Amino acid sequence: MSNIPYQPLIQSRREIRLVILEDIDNATSRPNIPDSPLKCEMITTSLDLYKIPLSNYPAHGVNKLRNALARYFLDDQPFSKEFFAVSYVWGNPAAVCETEINGTAARIGESLHAALSSIRNNTRFRILWVDALCINQSDNKEKSWQVQQMAAIYSRARATISWLGPPSQDSNLALETLTELDKKTSRLSWFIREAKEGGRPPSKIKNMALQIAGDSSRWNAIVNMCARPYWTRIWIFQEMACTRDRYFLCGDSVVKDIDRSIALLFAWQVTHEETVGNLLDPQCFSMVDSVQTFRFHGDFPADAPYYIRPGTLHEILGKLNTLNTTEMRDKIYAPLGVATDRDELGIVPDYSKDLDLIFTETACALLRAGYLGVLLSASSQDKTLQLPSWVPDWSTNINGEFGRTFRADKGHSQRSSTLKAIPSLSDHVILDGYVVGKIAWIHNACPTTALGSLSSESDTPLTFADWLKQFEVAMAPTNEQEDSDTRPRSGYNTPESAIEELLCAVGGPRPVWSLLANPYLRAYKALKSANSLRSLLQDSGDDSHPEDPQLMGYIKRVLQILETGSRPYLTDSGAMGLTEKDKDSLNDLVVLIPGASVPCVLRPLGRREMTTSTSSSSLSTSQPSGHYQLVSATYIHGIMDGEFFNNKKNNIYSTRQVQSFTLF
Repeated sequence: MSNIPYQPLIQSRREIRLVILEDIDNATSRPNIPDSPLKCEMITTSLDLYKIPLSNYPAHGVNKLRNALARYFLDDQPFSKEFFAVSYVWGNPAAVCETEINGTAARIGESLHAALSSIRNNTRFRILWVDALCINQSDNKEKSWQVQQMAAIYSRARATISWLGPPSQDSNLALETLTELDKKTSRLSWFIREAKEGGRPPSKIKNMALQIAGDSSRWNAIVNMCARPYWTRIWIFQEMACTRDRYFLCGDSVVKDIDRSIALLFAWQVTHEETVGNLLDPQCFSMVDSVQTFRFHGDFPADAPYYIRPGTLHEILGKLNTLNTTEMRDKIYAPLGVATDRDELGIVPDYSKDLDLIFTETACALLRAGYLGVLLSASSQDKTLQLPSWVPDWSTNINGEFGRTFRADKGHSQRSSTLKAIPSLSDHVILDGYVVGKIAWIHNACPTTALGSLSSESDTPLTFADWLKQFEVAMAPTNEQEDSDTRPRSGYNTPESAIEELLCAVGGPRPVWSLLANPYLRAYKALKSANSLRSLLQDSGDDSHPEDPQLMGYIKRVLQILETGSRPYLTDSGAMGLTEKDKDSLNDLVVLIPGASVPCVLRPLGRREMTTSTSSSSLSTSQPSGHYQLVSATYIHGIMDGEFFNNKKNNIYSTRQVQSFTLF
């Protein structure tokens, strides 16, 4: 914010600034209140004054505190009146409004001006903490250490005031509906995680949700409220997760705790998605689900449900990846303040560092702490920054779903010596791994004619049955072919069941299929009869293809997988897998890295110059070949539940030894 007269803060005293809103002149008539000039005073105080009430200190403790914080005492009284933290979306930086701070004209953002005006006009809250004003945004050093204590600021504030933005045609209806739902269900609970796991809601919640979902006006008003930009901002998570109490302002309307009602409706939507009209915004879902799941406060109840707990940085990053921020460094620094392992990781906010450096340092810290899921995040995205292959680009979306249902590593982890050797900053890491095999044959991508409409291509299109037959031939070549064909012989005796299992298992657990008689051959028979998968779905229910919900669900999943461009492949060891789009190539290595829930595809590199930085030195050494680039995470049929480590005689992997892989 420009033209604001800042005085330096003292970090050792944990100083913060507060804004005191000036009341409206009593002479101002009611119609002119919204347009009256916005004036405020900025003061300096210490966050330590808000830790516990002074009355709780023993007499000598009060004197000691007064000596340490003497600069904040006026007439022997410390300035420790309750303050309120403001949560809002910064908005367009070019849109500014005039205000007055400490008697000096200053320009602040239009969104903040609207928020402060609404707070002044509609509440009694006058002492505020506002990040854009209370932190000198042009001083990176101050901003770095102030950001470190933002979680404490929001937890010690009397409450957080969330500015949702100006009113709309249906905003009051949404607030009224959400407030009514909260009042009638305040003593009940039903969590989003419970809904995901099939839990049923209490009858009162069920009846209220049915009423709201059945009223299109009220439901659509809530859908519009959840689609507001407020819910998409990553800092909002910390601000909501840490606060003791919440108020929400929209225009001139003030309500409390509507996030609880939104969470209930999201839980309802999880189990009734097909019965409601418009769906609640997915970014709002990520926000509310994360706030409900991860709790920051130190007095966290020991008997809380297992799905409500403090979160690690790696967990929170996975949840909040889709949320937005104008400052990409905050993709790391915003969740960091709430993470339970923030001290152990040793990541310190520093806004003077380049973004690629921050992401690499974060990846090193997470890997050193044993979070090998970082590799899966890095392999599942298209990066916009120039980063090592094993470092996620947290500035872009990360698909974190793949790998959550598998445990290919079966509880195995990296050796402690391997993790300790990971430096705080490096362009490479050395990790343990087991070679599954080298990719020796990759099938063609399933053509659009075999997936969709036959009329969309040539007169003689390749059918799905044709494409499937090509896969069978590759898996089980004849004896005559073995001498001349470079494609590997598969380790499977029944190509049909193996292929069907591959396409089915990649979707995760299949509890329904285990109840069917010969489920794989039954599904494979349907696939082999298909000209295209979409035509097979369209024919479901007619006399020739009786409707089978379980079978149709399987075919939809196969269609979803193949439409992404995934292609089956075979390794030289006979393992069968699926590529991630067109990332994988012949001669790439499939490696099981302990700590990562699914295998990874690594590509050999030539001679590389390695650079390692520590707090005290930067080393550059030339190393021989044998280095790798992380290409993708992959699915390998038959080892996704830890079978790789089974000590059985017929396990082709039982003799594999751990190796070291240097990733760049």
